Amino acid sequence: MATSSRSQRYQHGRDTPLAYLITFRTYATWLPGDERGTVDNRHNIPGTPLLPANPKRKDAYAAGSRSHVAELTPTRRDAVLLAITETCQHREWEIHAVSVRSNHVHIVMSGMQEPEQIMTTLKAYATRRLRELGLAAPDARIWSRHGSTKYLWDLDGIRDACAYVLDAQDVAR
Repeated sequence: MATSSRSQRYQHGRDTPLAYLITFRTYATWLPGDERGTVDNRHNIPGTPLLPANPKRKDAYAAGSRSHVAELTPTRRDAVLLAITETCQHREWEIHAVSVRSNHVHIVMSGMQEPEQIMTTLKAYATRRLRELGLAAPDARIWSRHGSTKYLWDLDGIRDACAYVLDAQDVAR
């Protein structure tokens, strides 16, 4: 996938990315120490290896979780998708591709805000919709802290990110 950090912006001849690939997970579905690998505040440089599996660390985080694992059932996924779509329409953010999965959300979109703020807004509106529909308890944690935000500087980057979001989600890696 063709993405690059903000520090490389002038290399692409523009000051503002064309779009973002934003990914966020549901609460407690990928804990530190998970066998899929994780990052932490000291090990989070793009392109470097993930931290290896650590079952004791994962168990410690699971024991300290303040809520149950938040899985998105098909009904919850539909509600989250609708909340994202409506929020983007209201804010005049353009959706290029979106996929709401059982434990995470991917969205390729363009907007005139920082992607971290966009992600926070989308999580808030999706949570509110789930609670309004009685699909989440008032005190349930739905989303993990933060997520991933990748800057897409050109049309190839947008195309590759859309292909990943729409076509590569069920491909074994």
